[in-house]
Amino acid sequence: MFTFPPTIKSKKEILTLNKYFDSNKNPSLFLPESEIIYGKIKIRDNKDYIIIGPVINDSFTPNRLDKDFNLSQFDLTEIHNIAADVFSPKFNLNSFSNFLILTNYLINKKMLTTSKHFQLLNTHVIKNINTQKTKQKIHKVESNNLHNTYFLEQEMLNYIRRGQKKNLINFLENKMSKSFLHAGKMGETPLRQTKNIFIGTLVKVGNQAAIPGGMAIEDVYELIDNYTIKCEKLSSVDQILALQYNMLIDFCQLIKNKKISTVSVEVQRMMNFIDGRVNTTTTIADVAKFCNRSNSYVGRTFKKETGKTIHQYILEAKLIEGQNLLTYTDMTIAEISNYLNFSSQSYFQNCFRKYFEVTPFTFRRNSSA
Repeated sequence: MFTFPPTIKSKKEILTLNKYFDSNKNPSLFLPESEIIYGKIKIRDNKDYIIIGPVINDSFTPNRLDKDFNLSQFDLTEIHNIAADVFSPKFNLNSFSNFLILTNYLINKKMLTTSKHFQLLNTHVIKNINTQKTKQKIHKVESNNLHNTYFLEQEMLNYIRRGQKKNLINFLENKMSKSFLHAGKMGETPLRQTKNIFIGTLVKVGNQAAIPGGMAIEDVYELIDNYTIKCEKLSSVDQILALQYNMLIDFCQLIKNKKISTVSVEVQRMMNFIDGRVNTTTTIADVAKFCNRSNSYVGRTFKKETGKTIHQYILEAKLIEGQNLLTYTDMTIAEISNYLNFSSQSYFQNCFRKYFEVTPFTFRRNSSA
């Protein structure tokens, strides 16, 4: 049992704590309070288990520090200064969940998906929100007072705006979960802080991703209202974080549906196949083989429903991915060209300039300005 401070002192206390975990889930989480998270991993083929925690999910206030650790008899000024660093958040719920999934894999050799195992993606919540609808970087680096999540935030909004659900889920579960960022104070309590961050994110997703992505303005504002009401009814930080995950996926899926609503399921499958192979040399023959159709049928059907040839769509998908790589990675233009399987860097640059009316170099310079 790893603790800091060493609040768990006996085997009896550990056994008591163990009772609060879900015995049917491995690994499992226990949140005795909104700021504190424990994790448990059962070791396969025996009765042993590991409990990890507590992890601090939010900064302790001086009052909480005094109450929980009975420090009133000491000089609190210095202790509070130290505690500001000691208890600053190291994990949020999502990143700690990812940590448990990884540790469980190293111990038990069982691969799990964070969102499915811990049910972060709750389709029932999304269904309820949409039923209501039919019826009627927000973090800051405290040391220099600059918001350092800008580019992460823009990457997330970009995926939602384009309806790229798989990219968004991968981003939330991997890249975003590794960003241990401090949040500026936006509420008097951890619960209020989380609610305010949720509402701020919700409004930004609606205005900067959903509406530009093609959703009707009235639909977007109805969703914002319904998600805000749902958030205000929740009573714990982990519930709000799970709702936020659902909200982001929900908007992304709605935009994706909007974009593909004019094409058949068959053409949608063709588009998904191409989108997933931007770093390969994909031909109309590859698409035809995937769909078990002839080359002529695929070319004719795709052009009829999208107004684009297969070749045009393949090139467009590669260039959009190139735009993402220029914005969110440090890969050189030559590396991006090679990764996307262009025949040469100059060909990539010419295609990029023709499609976006700007060179890759200028685009990257402007996006980082």
